[in-house]
Amino acid sequence: MANESQHHRNAISSDNMLALPDRRGIGYVYYHSMLKNGEKIAQIDGNTGVEESYGQLLTRCIRTAITMQIKGIRPGDFISICSPNDVDCVVPYIASLFIGA
Repeated sequence: MANESQHHRNAISSDNMLALPDRRGIGYVYYHSMLKNGEKIAQIDGNTGVEESYGQLLTRCIRTAITMQIKGIRPGDFISICSPNDVDCVVPYIASLFIGA
């Protein structure tokens, strides 16, 4: 039972229940969080100061996920991302979570 108490200390919980990970995957969680917070600022370009909302980022991630599927990437596939450190680098990462790659 020591393992069980360790599990409870490491889990994020609310006042009334233990929160468990969503079985539909982290892509589902990202999608709905971005959808829910569409008007909020997701990221700011450190060089230009240009802000991007979660709604704008979500649109780019969905388009990229569709393109990845057209190119043949499927759930369970492994992908590699090589990108400079800018506001575009997160898009293929989140898109891959959407499709389960």
